[in-house]
Amino acid sequence: MKKKRCVCGVDLGGTKTATALIDFHGNIHHKTKKKTDVSDGAKSVMAGIVGMIRDEFEYADNHEMIVNAIGMGSGGCIDKDKGVVSYATSVFPGWIGMPIKDILQKEFDVPVSIDNDGKVTALGEGWIGAAKGVENFVCIAVGTGVTSGIVISGELYRGYGGYAGEIGHASIEMNGVECDCGNYGCLDAYVGASSIIKRVTKALKKGVKTKINDKIKGDLAKVTPQIVFESAQEGDEFALSVLAEVSKYLGVGIANLINTLNPELIVLSGGLAQAGELLLKFVRPAVKQRINVQATGQINIKLTKLGEEAGVIGAAALAITNMEQS
Repeated sequence: MKKKRCVCGVDLGGTKTATALIDFHGNIHHKTKKKTDVSDGAKSVMAGIVGMIRDEFEYADNHEMIVNAIGMGSGGCIDKDKGVVSYATSVFPGWIGMPIKDILQKEFDVPVSIDNDGKVTALGEGWIGAAKGVENFVCIAVGTGVTSGIVISGELYRGYGGYAGEIGHASIEMNGVECDCGNYGCLDAYVGASSIIKRVTKALKKGVKTKINDKIKGDLAKVTPQIVFESAQEGDEFALSVLAEVSKYLGVGIANLINTLNPELIVLSGGLAQAGELLLKFVRPAVKQRINVQATGQINIKLTKLGEEAGVIGAAALAITNMEQS
C-alpha cells in the first residue's frame, strides 16, 4: 500500500506547544498538545519539541503515512533562511540564537521550515481558513503576546530583514506600562494574556464581584483569559468591562494597520479569538472610531476559521509551500 504523504506542523506558543500530522489538503490526521514549560531553559523546550515530533513520526510509521517535511511557527523574530531565533522576549528565556532548523534537520533528516508564529498563522488562514482567496489581508494572533502576518498581493510580506508584522511591539501609549521587551506602551502590554491576567487578579484582590471568582474558587493562580471570556459571554459585568478595554486597545492597533496598509480583510486569531462574536462586537466600533473610512473602505474583520489549529495548519502550509518552491 502506498503511504499517504503528510507534513509535521509545529506551533510553539508561550503557554502551549502543539504538533500535528497534516496532509497536503490541510486535513489533520493526528495532533498532540502540551504545556510549554520554560522553567528548565531553552534547551529543555527544544528537547520537548523534538520528543513531540518524534512521536508524530512514530504515529505516521504505524498508520501508513510518510512525513515529507517539518514546518514550525515560533514566538520571537526568526531568521527564516538560517532557521535561527534572532530575538525573543523574556517569555522565552535563552531562546535567542537557538538553531532550530539545524537541530530538527539533523534529528529527522527531512526539509525544515521555520518562521514567526504570526506569519505562519497568516499562511494557514490564507490556505484553508478565513482569508482563503483573499489577496490582501492581515492576520493578527493574540495569545501570550500579539503578532501578525501581512499578506500583500497574495504573498507574505516580511519586510527588510524579515521582521515585519510585530504589531505587539507598536507603541499605543507613549508613557504606558512596561512591556516584556523593555519598551513602554506596547500593544502586547495591554491585550496579551499576561496583561489580562494581571488586570483581573488585581481586581479580584480588591474584592470585585464577578463570576470569575466562582469559576476559580478563590484560587488566583487559576485565572486565565479563557475564564474571563467565558464569564463575559455569560453576561458578567466585570468580565465584559475587561473585554471592552482589551478591545479598545486592540482596536487602536488594528486601526493603525488599516490606515497604513488598507487591507481587504483583518483576521483575528489566537486565544483572544475564543471570545467569539462578542469580541467583534467591541472591536469593530473601536476600529471604526479611528480609521479614515473614505480612504480605507468597508471594515472587514473576521474571526479565524481554524481555531486553535491555526498554528499547526499554518506551519504545514509553510512546509508545503517551501517544498513546492524548492
